[in-house]
Amino acid sequence: HFFETAVEGFKSAHFRPIVFFDFSALSLTLPRFCFCVSLAMLLHASRRLQPLWRVVGRPGRGLRMIALQVLPSPSPQCMQFQASSGAFLEPMAAVNYHAAKFADNSPLVRPLFQITGVKAVLLADDHLAVTKEPSATWEELTPKIEASIQKWASSGAPAVDNSINDTQAEQSTRPSDEDSEVVLGIKEVLDAKVRPMIKNDGGNIRFVGFEDGKVYVQLQGACQSCSSSSITLKEGVERLLTHYLPEVKAVVQVPQDLADEMETVWKAQKSFKGVI
Repeated sequence: HFFETAVEGFKSAHFRPIVFFDFSALSLTLPRFCFCVSLAMLLHASRRLQPLWRVVGRPGRGLRMIALQVLPSPSPQCMQFQASSGAFLEPMAAVNYHAAKFADNSPLVRPLFQITGVKAVLLADDHLAVTKEPSATWEELTPKIEASIQKWASSGAPAVDNSINDTQAEQSTRPSDEDSEVVLGIKEVLDAKVRPMIKNDGGNIRFVGFEDGKVYVQLQGACQSCSSSSITLKEGVERLLTHYLPEVKAVVQVPQDLADEMETVWKAQKSFKGVI
């Protein structure tokens, strides 16, 4: 509004009656003229950048602002809504919501599934990777998704409500006292080498388990719907793990439902037998 007021002031009659031989009037008007021209140029530039950046205010949280950038991903079915590090979750944390029924614990993600055409949402520490239905278009979905994020930001609610679900945002590569040396090595490679690479494309990798030389993982977000996910898995993940850990012979990708079942079975019997 400030920029627009300045431009309107520049167009108004206050700047028209200039007596060119009255140097006192000119000395007072010229700085205002230059000032308004500068503001008009800034306004024009800001309008050109507006489709790339959306500034989201958070009332009740001081002056903190989130710069939200909309970025494409390797998959045409997935779009990234990028913010600053730690804007949504703790660093390196991620939660994959592959259906609306699993989003009850997220005030941020739950309204997104009410938008027709949203199929899945990956919530990470600094971005949302939204996967759409094939029949939907990004021209229609993007403004609605941005508006939903803005509404969440202004509410002051957390991204994940742990009072509903006491599990923290999924950190499958966090070291555990029960991990063997090989599993600790796998988690370290995934965290240090693999996840940053995948994260840049709006994806995430979930470590499911290790047994009989095979590492079981689940690709999430943009990687899940990407046509080149098999190449990412074999040429990227498998090559890195087999290079650093000779105990690893292969990497196997599993879908969300099977990954959940495998984790449950592993906790009960420390083996995937009977599941795969």
